[in-house]
Amino acid sequence: MLSNLKDNTPLHQHEIAELGDINRFENIKQLNAFCGLDPTIVQSGKSINYNGPISKRGNRNAKKILFITCCSIIRASVSHNVDNNILLYYRKNKLRINISKNAS
Repeated sequence: MLSNLKDNTPLHQHEIAELGDINRFENIKQLNAFCGLDPTIVQSGKSINYNGPISKRGNRNAKKILFITCCSIIRASVSHNVDNNILLYYRKNKLRINISKNAS
């Protein structure tokens, strides 16, 4: 997604404005933390779950813009019958959620 920031659409302009200078992030983990997309750590007694829900910290606007961008990518991929990593991840998790709902 970040490679497409060269496009001059209003959504990309908002993304660039919210993220600022991308070079200040040394790796993707720092960018995820800035946007609040890093998972929380849930600890209970001796068990630790490193894959908790995403944190509520981070830049709220950047998180919203990235969500809208991902939704647009999914819709465009489905309508043009093109597979990409975002669409494959979405389908995998949708299937997992549907299986868990049916098992209940």
